[in-house]
Amino acid sequence: MPERNKFSHLPLPLVLAGKPKLFGGGKPDTRTFENRENRINHGGYIKRQASQLSRFWKEKQEERLREHLPEIKTGIPILLEIDPKSDISFLKGLGFEVISELENGYVIVSNGDTDFAVLNRKTEDFIIEISRNCNTPARVYAFHEDEARLQKIFGKKLIEIWETVEEERKYEVDVNISCSGNIFSLEQPPEKEVGVDEEEYKSSLKYKNWQKKYSQAYELWDDLKFEREQQFGSFIEHYDGEFIGAFIDGPLC
Repeated sequence: MPERNKFSHLPLPLVLAGKPKLFGGGKPDTRTFENRENRINHGGYIKRQASQLSRFWKEKQEERLREHLPEIKTGIPILLEIDPKSDISFLKGLGFEVISELENGYVIVSNGDTDFAVLNRKTEDFIIEISRNCNTPARVYAFHEDEARLQKIFGKKLIEIWETVEEERKYEVDVNISCSGNIFSLEQPPEKEVGVDEEEYKSSLKYKNWQKKYSQAYELWDDLKFEREQQFGSFIEHYDGEFIGAFIDGPLC
């Protein structure tokens, strides 16, 4: 498997098959159980934060439009604090795309729905405890300020020189773009039974169905990669920037 990326301070998720195995794992943290016991308060907190973020992002987009700045189309970026013992794949079910999993339960995510419809619906189910499988919002502990997210993205070295960056000077920077979307993983191929040769195995219906899903997933990743390359290209062109070179690190970029 290729390295996850070239940036030590901002690891991007890269999962080719099976469930993601990153920092999380094990029994839920005690705060998760406390949130389940306080459904109304915790659910209300999540819905308020989602509403504030939605309003903030829409106002920001309108401001950029008034100032004739390029539109940011990849969704609302958020720094979340979640149960550090959880498998981060639960965030997909709440409508989030995981951009980077950091240490101690911090995760940078994006949400393409500015109204947070999925998150609000799942949170409402959590509040009224509609079923035993509605508890994932309890694993979301906090939404952090946008400034804290930028500090995580920039890293210590860039933060230290940020105030000295000159607007008229040209800089060469490395940019890593997450293109995994909400496709977290590919299923493992079906197990080959004992005594079945390779030709028979690969001609079986199970294998062909898996191969079809495999190809479809890579097509989706490739389409998303192209789309985000175009979006980023338009963004930097607005500021008279240019691509010097490109390196694709694995099928998920």
